[in-house]
Amino acid sequence: MNAKCFVRLYCNIVDNTRPSSSSLPLTFVNPRKKRPSLYPSVPSYEEFSPDFQSSSQIEEAPTPSESALPDTLSKQELYVHADELATAKKSGCAPTKRALTLIRGVLHARSLLKTSLSDRSVTIFNFHSTEFAEKLVQSNIGSLVIVESDRTYARQAKIYAKAQRAQSRNVAAYRTELATLLGISRKKVSAFPSHLLSAKPEVPKHPFSLAAVAPGDESGNPYATSPILVSTLPVDSQQKSVLEALLNNLLLHHAGLDEETLYAYGQVELVTFLSAFTISHLLASADPRLSFMAHSARRSSELFFKLFDIELLRLEGFSRRSFIPPISIPKKIPHEKRLKEVDIVNGLLYAISIRPHRCVTLGGADVGGSSLSPRVLLSFAYWLNTVGKQQASKRLSKVLKELCPESASAALEKVDGNYKIGDAPSEIVETAFLGVREELEHAKNFERYKELITTKRST
Repeated sequence: MNAKCFVRLYCNIVDNTRPSSSSLPLTFVNPRKKRPSLYPSVPSYEEFSPDFQSSSQIEEAPTPSESALPDTLSKQELYVHADELATAKKSGCAPTKRALTLIRGVLHARSLLKTSLSDRSVTIFNFHSTEFAEKLVQSNIGSLVIVESDRTYARQAKIYAKAQRAQSRNVAAYRTELATLLGISRKKVSAFPSHLLSAKPEVPKHPFSLAAVAPGDESGNPYATSPILVSTLPVDSQQKSVLEALLNNLLLHHAGLDEETLYAYGQVELVTFLSAFTISHLLASADPRLSFMAHSARRSSELFFKLFDIELLRLEGFSRRSFIPPISIPKKIPHEKRLKEVDIVNGLLYAISIRPHRCVTLGGADVGGSSLSPRVLLSFAYWLNTVGKQQASKRLSKVLKELCPESASAALEKVDGNYKIGDAPSEIVETAFLGVREELEHAKNFERYKELITTKRST
């Protein structure tokens, strides 16, 4: 059994042992604690990397004094912290040590060839060096795009790419940022920057579409070699913006409102590192231990897991010193102590991959099939966004009557209206949505929502 199949087998085992319909392999488990027997050992992506044996096996852990900023800072400390944030936003933070080993392992695990990367197109953002790029080239990578935000690093990358192209290798380098590719950059572009997805002379479109397939089944997957983006997002606001942009790109793509999104080029995957604050919000609906998170966060997380395959790539978080320059010490976050109890530690960054699901269902029906068009996902996103804003203690029946008075009665024939909206299972919320969908799609607020996510793209 190859590595990829083994990982998916693990994911399926875990998925079948818990009530959530999420595809997350496993929430965070402290390696020093004894793991429950129902969770088998997770195959480490680091072991898939050709340089695993030579990588450092000791990860720098944050000292207690640097896990979070103290409540009060001197004027000098404030200046230093502000300077670190400004540098991180402008130039990014490059992964080092085991973070690089993990990334390389993920890329080899994704390859259908295993020993070679000739079937992969990879774009790396702000790695600040060509050393990792050279390792990928030595693995015969099919296409490599190097993107740097800083002028000096970009110049070095362009010199390297030019030398590689002289040897007939598909390597390119540009000075820009991930936001440009996602359509959220302040600088508007006249056309979608497809050259950032592949260094090959032509980048043909291969629009991603939904199919009724078994989750995890790669047989006959036409998107098995879709581009992979690798980027460290050192600031929480960047992480939030990128996750929101991924969601909006996919919604606009499925709704047919924008044919020039990221997903016009396949099942594009993002490999990144998220802070404790961001990942706790992302996982809010996937782990029952995070039920204390706000209702809005849990519904937002529910939407993400409905549309995306979110995979935790390593159980333990990375120290901020696993990046160059070191990622700035974070501020204290809400629920910090409770998050630490479930092994989400403020000050660490967690490696994940995000790519759209090939198969999506609503109320038991396949989206993209004869009964539900992919366009329904946009109105479903609006529904969850609206439901998440409701007071968690409000009854489902009251929510339906307030939001969709004309179709509420019909919907309540299919669901139990006595649920508190904050406690209503995702299946109930989906069934209720299908009952009020037509009225919802004719609401003025839905048109405003659609206009909002459309205008957020700068392309």
